[in-house]
Amino acid sequence: MTAGLYNFTCEQGVTFHRTLVLSDANGPLNLTGFSARMQVRKQIDAPEVLIELSTDNGRITLEVNTGTVLLDVSAEDTAAIHRPGFYDLTLYNPSGEVVRVIEGQFFLRKAVTR
Repeated sequence: MTAGLYNFTCEQGVTFHRTLVLSDANGPLNLTGFSARMQVRKQIDAPEVLIELSTDNGRITLEVNTGTVLLDVSAEDTAAIHRPGFYDLTLYNPSGEVVRVIEGQFFLRKAVTR
C-alpha cells in the first residue's frame, strides 16, 4: 500500500483531534493487535521530533473492528509546538509488517491568546 497524502493543520494551544477510517476493497481494516506511531519533524530528515503520537503514549487510539485511527493531542502539548513540519503515520501489525498509511505537511497556526 502506498501512503496517502494529507496535510494537517494544528492550532497552537488548542486540542488536536483527528479521526481517520482505514479501509480497502473489503471494507474497514481490522486493526486487532496493531500499534501505530506518528512523528512530526521540522524537515523530513531532521533529527529533532517536534511531537510524537503513538499507541504507546496514548495520543493514538485504534478502534480495531472499524479501522478507525484517533489522533489526540492536548492543548497543553500543542502549545509546545512552535514550528510547522512534516509527518507520517505508520502502522505495525502483529506479524511485524510495517505500513505507512499517510504522510504530508503538518501546518501550525500560531496562537495569539496565551
